[in-house]
Amino acid sequence: MNPDNILIVPKWTKYEWDQRKHVLSARELLRKYDKTGVDASRILKSHERQKKSLRLLKQWFAKARFVERGRLTRAMAATADLVISLGGDNHFQFVSHFLKETLVLGINSDPLTSEGSITTCTVGELGRNLKRLAADAFHIEEWVRIQVALNGKPLQTLAVSDVFLGEMLRTQMSRHQLIFAGKREEQKCSGLVVATGAGSSGWFDAACRFVFPKGRRRPKAERSLQFLATEPYSGRLSRLCCRSGVLRPGSKLVIRSLNDSHGVIVLDSQHFHPFREGSVAEIEIGTPLRVIVGWKDSSQR
Repeated sequence: MNPDNILIVPKWTKYEWDQRKHVLSARELLRKYDKTGVDASRILKSHERQKKSLRLLKQWFAKARFVERGRLTRAMAATADLVISLGGDNHFQFVSHFLKETLVLGINSDPLTSEGSITTCTVGELGRNLKRLAADAFHIEEWVRIQVALNGKPLQTLAVSDVFLGEMLRTQMSRHQLIFAGKREEQKCSGLVVATGAGSSGWFDAACRFVFPKGRRRPKAERSLQFLATEPYSGRLSRLCCRSGVLRPGSKLVIRSLNDSHGVIVLDSQHFHPFREGSVAEIEIGTPLRVIVGWKDSSQR
């Protein structure tokens, strides 16, 4: 690991994001928080913890390159030995979308407010393992990602957690034709969710309980994808037989949109693509994401 060739991408804190979004001064933003009943103290304390995390990384990686998330490019990531995502789960997903083969490490910048289900460690844990990082004494996993082709053209972004296909407004019925494992079925539901192992503990886990009461969480490195028709409609003229399934390497899920309003394909709840009536999406396992997931002990070095 060349410490001079590490790229670190910190997230914006909510406080920083709200200032940018609303174009407000610090005083104006605090007044807005007070007016809307937002807990400003919680936001400011988290802001300070996250800025402290960033200061420590700048101290430890003085020669590394730090780049704002809004300026990150695929070219930057491709030339780095390691990309460090400093933030929470959503930020890790965002950073992963710029990576092809580059190794990534997810650091939870504030574990008091961020679940960190797909990040590897906190800043404190990283500090205790700096020598291991420098010596390449870490474990790597290859996490499955989702490749989507829309009307025959592969989308550039690979989803590390999940993909949603359906009407943009969940109050509207999503309609599609599903083709999988030699079966063809027209479905009505609240949209289709496809999840990786990393995404199996998120949206998919909450949505699948009507089919799998104990959930269907899977290891992040498992070479499979799961799909689920959420809130499926079954009536006299419509009965779903293929409401869930598993994709293995070499298999493909094909969805033809029958949405007649504002159909979309959404990658990791961040990238939106129109999925108009008649459009066809092909879903399969994509190239994996290479992730540092832990540290080797002295006997393994």
